Amino acid sequence: MIKLRYRGTQLAVFVVLTYALAWSSWFSISTPFVQKGGIYFRILGSWHGIPGPDLFVLLGNLSPGIAALITITLASGKTGLADLWRRSTAAHASFAPYAIACLLPIAYSYFSLVILHILGTQAAHLDSPFRHFIDLALTLPFAPLFEEIGWRGYLLPKLEKTTGDFRSSVLVGLIWGPWHAPLLLMAPHPGMALLDVLIVFCILTIGLSILFTWTFNWSRGLLLPVILLHGFHNAATSYFLSSTISAGGWMPLLILTVIVWLAATAVLIIGRMYKNGREEWRVAGP
Repeated sequence: MIKLRYRGTQLAVFVVLTYALAWSSWFSISTPFVQKGGIYFRILGSWHGIPGPDLFVLLGNLSPGIAALITITLASGKTGLADLWRRSTAAHASFAPYAIACLLPIAYSYFSLVILHILGTQAAHLDSPFRHFIDLALTLPFAPLFEEIGWRGYLLPKLEKTTGDFRSSVLVGLIWGPWHAPLLLMAPHPGMALLDVLIVFCILTIGLSILFTWTFNWSRGLLLPVILLHGFHNAATSYFLSSTISAGGWMPLLILTVIVWLAATAVLIIGRMYKNGREEWRVAGP
């Protein structure tokens, strides 16, 4: 069995696997095999299931968690997997990180919409949020869970061993952002070149990474708060901003990025104020 002994090698394997699994899945969506495929079941006389393109989008979303589990297995076997489980579940957090994880994305998405309205950007009428909460509940065990196993459960603790919280957040954001490139290529952004969209999106992702790192470390390494934060971010931005981002050109994405960075800056300031008065916490992952 291959044994990954060096931290740099482990990180490289994780990043390469994450990108390879995701990009090969997402770039396969337009192929005839995927377009005609899918997983379907006959229930009460009707066919239900997941179309091929949706299945491959989901497979790509799972890639950070799959890559992390493979890398940990190659590096330290069952011991490493057990340590990931222990670090992700053994700590006890107060109610506050969970509340912030649920409310913060709603706040910055809503304020972005308000600012867009003040600036005169035409936004579609908001439908009932019920469907978005159903989507949130259904997707949490998949994309948010598996992404956070990789980004915060594995990559962030590895980087924090040798790098500070802020630099680790930036590095995670710089890996996390471009990973979305095939999805951005398929998404409509009128009046914006793909490279421009990718640059702004990566700036947004770095800001989000700071918020996610703060939530992760505040809860002493628990994965559930950042999984909730990730899921509520997807749901809130979809509910408040998806129509304006897809049809409104630069402004909606820029406003969201600015609001997220204001929140991230506040978090950095608060973190510095309380750093000397709190016990330092560092994970001891494999």
